[in-house]
Amino acid sequence: MTEQELRLKLREESNQVEWKSGGDPEKIVKTLTAFANDFESAGIGFVFCGVEETRADDGQIASNIVGITSGECQRIKDRVFELSRSLASPPIAPQFEVVSIEGKNVLVIRLTASSEVHTFKKAVVIRLGDKVTSATTKQLADMAQKKANLDWLDQPCDGATEEHIDFFALEEITKGQALPLEGVRQYLQPDFKIFGSAPGLFKLISSSTGSSAVPSRFAILLIGKEPHYFLQGAFVAVTHFQGVSRADRIFSSNEFFGPIPRLFRQVMGVFESESSVITNKSDPMIVSQNHKRYSLDALRELLVNALVHRDYQVPQSTKIYIFQDRIEFESPGGSSVGVDAASQGRSNWRNPLLARYLIELGLAQERGTGIPIARSETISVAGVAPVFESGSIFKVTVPAYQPPPQNQNQLVEAVNPESGVLLISIGHGTIDAGLVRRSREEFRNMANERIQMYHYPVLLTDDQWQEQIHKLRNWLRDSMEDPRFQELHLFYRGPVALGPLIGAIAVGRKPLIVYFHDEESSQYRFAYRIDRRL
Repeated sequence: MTEQELRLKLREESNQVEWKSGGDPEKIVKTLTAFANDFESAGIGFVFCGVEETRADDGQIASNIVGITSGECQRIKDRVFELSRSLASPPIAPQFEVVSIEGKNVLVIRLTASSEVHTFKKAVVIRLGDKVTSATTKQLADMAQKKANLDWLDQPCDGATEEHIDFFALEEITKGQALPLEGVRQYLQPDFKIFGSAPGLFKLISSSTGSSAVPSRFAILLIGKEPHYFLQGAFVAVTHFQGVSRADRIFSSNEFFGPIPRLFRQVMGVFESESSVITNKSDPMIVSQNHKRYSLDALRELLVNALVHRDYQVPQSTKIYIFQDRIEFESPGGSSVGVDAASQGRSNWRNPLLARYLIELGLAQERGTGIPIARSETISVAGVAPVFESGSIFKVTVPAYQPPPQNQNQLVEAVNPESGVLLISIGHGTIDAGLVRRSREEFRNMANERIQMYHYPVLLTDDQWQEQIHKLRNWLRDSMEDPRFQELHLFYRGPVALGPLIGAIAVGRKPLIVYFHDEESSQYRFAYRIDRRL
């Protein structure tokens, strides 16, 4: 907040502004809770600590900047942060800023209107004009009904003005529309309908000093110059690895910023290069040996899903990881309907108004159709479905098409159901268990306890060899003698000199099937078998 903006807020107290000469954290949190409930639709509220109220002889009330010390600022911040979680339910999340004016510090605490009804010490409090009061039964019912249909992204964007709008982006999303007589700026009028069923881009904010039009949060996402300035996670980070795990070297890492339609085009440009064809040499009789690695239609649907369904209240970006054998999408917020329902196409839009605009722009499908399209397209190209996972993030793993081995006769016989898998990595990152599972159908549903891992991350020096050989030998013998395993499958990455040691320990104990990493297909392939009969 600039000094000029601060002075404007200090003209008078209102349903958006509260002055505090000092800082009583409990009273501050009570006021902030009322701002969160936003009964009068102010959109945002400010508490200014270090500003006292004065009254002139004629009764006029004015503000007087008295300031507070740096130590007092920190004390108030810490205590307000704590009480915002213990006294307010659901918890509120105020933002803090120290502004210097006239050589004095003013602590600015702001809170944006919430989509929930909050209580303070179990009582619902609201802001009426410049006063905080308990809500009546009717006021509570009115507020609950309003919030039940509230879209967080449809609320005013704190600090945003018309200056933060990218008019090139605005013209782009209104292309094909009959321009109003007043020109493109008419679209910025409060509640002006660009599309029949979609809300306007700007909201009318009322206060005791008048009213003004400000962009909504979803308007900033769609046509803002720098959406990430207001919504910290509103960008896409794309990391391209040279191998198949995050321990491998990074080929490129890029962050894409800007309004969502522009983000979409930039990331799809990356996907187009990843969807290039791969040559299938397994059968010379195949008429066309070229095969797409990914379905662009599937990647398009999953990108839209990651942008529309993510939680923009979380400051983390949408992340995309590109490996040799797959692409992973990670969007904050998890699934609102569960993994099974999401993978089958049942959806509950987290951001319905943003989705409505993207549908009108032709970027998104109608509710529930995008994921089934991505699933069927991926199966058509790669032969297997994408994998959906949900927790604090919603993750989708899209497998790339993998050509079959050139010599089908090299495939080892069926995997014994009593097998174990040994992942040994020395001097490198860990071996990706997910890649191992994808290498053979029999490994896909193998219980986690049947996969044993030995990992030493640094290169061996002369004085470390004996110690590591001793540890590896003991670990390998324990694995070989584990009664759960009738045979073992070995995936090894490390010094060549240790290979014979592993083989020598295995001989005469249990069958050991050894695999190598095929760089061209980014999969593990059968190499040879060491049988106890040898």
